[in-house]
Amino acid sequence: MKKALLPLLLILYLHTNANIVRIGNGTGKISKISMQGLRHGDTLAITAGTYTGGEFGNLHDITIINYGGLVTFTGSWNIGGQWSGGTFFYNVVFSGSGSSEFYGFVFRGIAGNVIDCNLPTNARPGMYGLRFERMRFINTGVCFNLYGNRVVYDGTDATFKLRNSSFRYIKCDTTEQLVNAAAFPNQGLLDSIDIHHCIVNQCQTDGVVVAGSLFRFNIHDNVFRFNGNQPGSTDIGNFFLLGNGQLHNNYMYGGRGYITRLIVASLGPTITETYIYNNIQLATSIYGGVDIRGNSSNYNGSPYVTNGNVHIINNTIGNKSAANQYTNAILVLYPMAGHVELKNNLAFNTYQSQPNDDHIIMNFSGGNQPLVSNNRYYDSLQILGTVLADTNLFCELASESSLIGAGIYFPNIHTDFKDSARPNPPSIGAQDIGNLKKMPAKRNLKKAVSFKNLMVIFGTASLAMLIFLYYKKSKKKSSH
Repeated sequence: MKKALLPLLLILYLHTNANIVRIGNGTGKISKISMQGLRHGDTLAITAGTYTGGEFGNLHDITIINYGGLVTFTGSWNIGGQWSGGTFFYNVVFSGSGSSEFYGFVFRGIAGNVIDCNLPTNARPGMYGLRFERMRFINTGVCFNLYGNRVVYDGTDATFKLRNSSFRYIKCDTTEQLVNAAAFPNQGLLDSIDIHHCIVNQCQTDGVVVAGSLFRFNIHDNVFRFNGNQPGSTDIGNFFLLGNGQLHNNYMYGGRGYITRLIVASLGPTITETYIYNNIQLATSIYGGVDIRGNSSNYNGSPYVTNGNVHIINNTIGNKSAANQYTNAILVLYPMAGHVELKNNLAFNTYQSQPNDDHIIMNFSGGNQPLVSNNRYYDSLQILGTVLADTNLFCELASESSLIGAGIYFPNIHTDFKDSARPNPPSIGAQDIGNLKKMPAKRNLKKAVSFKNLMVIFGTASLAMLIFLYYKKSKKKSSH
């Protein structure tokens, strides 16, 4: 009994004896490349001010916060101590929660990579247990760069580039990618990565916001929006990934690209299941819902990677144009070794590239026969008012919608886009009956027109963003 209590007593001792250690004087460069003066559980507090950059290495089991106000950086960070003899970096939280401002860490006007996460390739046990939260990036290059110093994966945890880490409550205004990592099957792999509640406005890429080889990812409740036309001609997705996991409850408006262009892959011999559900993507200039592929030709002969299965359930796409006259189908399927399931998805007002393009699926797989059922397509004249209450914002169901209860029950999906419970049978699309909207009666048509004018004045994407934040806030209030 006494032996069993020792770990608990140690944890209690460390927490009750944790310190807040101040660093910085409001100017210059922040540097902390050792645990000198720090203990397990301590908080490193950076004094409010404007700094030219930061370097953090050989740290573990601490939290780093802003202190006394905003901490602004006009130069980049290096995390891991790549340039200063770093050998380890794990269980570190970077949180801008040290003052009343929600985003306590601000990175402004930085060209190139803002936060480089790099250990030397021979460093063990690698980089893991990191959490980045409540940070804002304004007019910068790539926010989090994990592309360099790619370790060749040998089947052990120590050779992941990063593992068991999260990026959450990040806001990006006119930046390049949120996360950039290597999308290779044998090097630079990321494992057990969460990306959620991030807001990306006007991403300055060809449409890619998150890229990399991510295994066992959980990506959800993010908002991406873009006004205007993004440049580029590449075949991409907002999430450009190799790996497996869950991609759900994300909202994307404008710009270009699929929701995801995913090479489905599993680590080791066990076939994994990937779930893509409850996502909404509207008003893109090119490509459809999801691009799925994944067979031996995509794995570069890696002995540690095999194929996987994918389930594409209850997503909504609409108002898509086709700058290159390529299909806007919900699913574009390329050679794929695993099973594919496409159910309960909604599309409206998308481009038909050829007579056999039914807006639901274009199958270029050369033999894979996915399970396809209970998906719907409408043009804009068919859908507004009778099927959906709106087609420009969050695509809520009209009160008498034919989509209500028209889906097939899926046991792993219990809620909809706004976390309302899904009934059995569920509705088709990302929204369900918890979010019904009645259309305005004739006497209220002026109000409806005023709302339309409001969208013209402020832009539908901006208005969508405001309403999304309101929905999430009201949902949280109602749950307490």
